[in-house]
Amino acid sequence: MIRKELKTIKIEGQDVFELAQKYQTPLYCYSEKIIAKQIKLIHDVMNSLCEFHLGFALKANNNIHLVNFLVKNGTWIDVVNKNEYRLAREGGTPPEKIVVNGNGKTREFLKEMIEAGVFSINIDSREEYEVIREIIRELENTEKLPLFMLRVNPDVDPHTHPYISTGLKENKFGVQMETARALLSSDNGLITGLHTHIGSNIYDIGAYQEAFEALKRLKTDFPRLNTINIGGGWGIDYKKNGDHLDLDTYSKQIIPILKQMDCPIMMEIGRFILGPAGILLSKVLYKKVTEFKTFVVCDANMSNMIRPALYNAYHHVEPLHVNPSQDQITVDVVGALCETGDRIAVDRVIEDVNTGDLLAIYDTGAYGYCMASNYNAESKPAEVLISGDECRLIRKREDVSDLLKKMTV
Repeated sequence: MIRKELKTIKIEGQDVFELAQKYQTPLYCYSEKIIAKQIKLIHDVMNSLCEFHLGFALKANNNIHLVNFLVKNGTWIDVVNKNEYRLAREGGTPPEKIVVNGNGKTREFLKEMIEAGVFSINIDSREEYEVIREIIRELENTEKLPLFMLRVNPDVDPHTHPYISTGLKENKFGVQMETARALLSSDNGLITGLHTHIGSNIYDIGAYQEAFEALKRLKTDFPRLNTINIGGGWGIDYKKNGDHLDLDTYSKQIIPILKQMDCPIMMEIGRFILGPAGILLSKVLYKKVTEFKTFVVCDANMSNMIRPALYNAYHHVEPLHVNPSQDQITVDVVGALCETGDRIAVDRVIEDVNTGDLLAIYDTGAYGYCMASNYNAESKPAEVLISGDECRLIRKREDVSDLLKKMTV
């Protein structure tokens, strides 16, 4: 995504130093070119299916300008509450291309989504199923209802961080296989599809294979099930060492299982689409040398990029030097907040840096800005969307007046 040229460094056609000067740092930068590339990679894997619909998990990045670009590129949107639904609609998503997910949908939200004519609603529990039945009984017009799909928990370990593992029996999502069979056996035809999502940032093809084989057996036993939503979770190459979900192996081992289901397949992916398309630009404030460690203190921090603090997640960090330094140093890249856990990278070998240098923090397009907070009264960064030589500000930088407005009674 970063391209070094004579006397400059660019993201697509944009000079990073000019971006930092114009919009200040920290700054989230997104590349339309990379987003389109990631969408194509998914379709290249899935295009042999009889019918396939690609959805974007809005939780990964909810900027409506990015939503609009995704929708224009044929992507549906996955939402979990009324605010996400509103953002999806503001981004240009028609209701019939919206999938409703989540384990805590309120009765009011369910009623609104049913009446809005969304494409599908993933039922997370027996209790939610009963609420939906009550709502439908009260409706005057039931001619055009969403597809109702039962989220199944297959009790599969995706071998990812436990906080983003969602398909084990101890996780809060979906119903167990035994419950699914009992519910489908007593159901009067309301449920016409299945859904599963076993976790996020997954590299283990075997976990997908185990989960989808379980779905296939369930579908075989209940032939009326005519649509399958397989979730998402494709892992990306955060460490820049080639460690990502192997798409060739996925094509060989997973696609045949999906074909055997002989029905439309849906997918909801966030990280794989937008993660690699985002870079967080940050400025070095100090290089602090102690007898134990060297700290690179920068203006990015856990308030505007929490993944390293929350998940101990790895993000590649690169100093942006037109003339790269030959000197390498081992550092902790840290923010300026009042937490020892406010770290971007630990014991990382990077080119030597000085105050005022720019850092690129890679793969921050997903679960970056959308997880930002105002801890330590930090202002949330600006976001820009880059398309070749054009750059658009798609979210303004906050300042203290924005914080004060929210406190006004």
